[in-house]
Amino acid sequence: MDFYFLICGTLAILISFGVFESILKINKLSRFLLSIFLILSCVFDAIGAINILNINVSLNLILYFVMFVVLFAMQKSIRGIISTILTSLIIISVLVCYNALNLEIFEYAYVQPYIYIALIVGLILYYVCPNINSVFCGTLLGSILFELIFHQMSWSYVDQTLNLGGNVAISFTFICSLSYCLFNSFVKGIKFLKSRKKENLKLN
Repeated sequence: MDFYFLICGTLAILISFGVFESILKINKLSRFLLSIFLILSCVFDAIGAINILNINVSLNLILYFVMFVVLFAMQKSIRGIISTILTSLIIISVLVCYNALNLEIFEYAYVQPYIYIALIVGLILYYVCPNINSVFCGTLLGSILFELIFHQMSWSYVDQTLNLGGNVAISFTFICSLSYCLFNSFVKGIKFLKSRKKENLKLN
């Protein structure tokens, strides 16, 4: 059982019982669809990957790709599309830097260093992306492009099978999106409280 399976399973149960309802509403996410997505993701994570034309493809990547198509199609502005592209470039840069560093002393059984980095990147993306759609699509696109770039670079040294949708790509996409949703809800909650306070002061 890895960290991704644990966090997805926990969130699937909590969201199914109505926990985090306000956060879902702020980020315009469907509780039912998100619960189904998380449950399927847990199942696919447990199954692993399948080999297609000598390429190991994670079943979770197929699920994430379907979600990518749906969310990208829902982009209603040029800003959302530009944000998706910009986010993918940011993710590629972050993962390249992460891969260049030796962070073995910070590695633990469940939580790897990239989890902490993904949490921080999710906060940064709040100032880049207008909605969760751009964050999810951009992060997934950037993560997959990084896997292709990394394989192309390492293939010249070691002949190895291409793995798409590995733990880093899927977990990074999920944690960035989760971090964005939490921070977005926190900021909007603070703004709401400030506006209520101003209204009360005017009434008094």
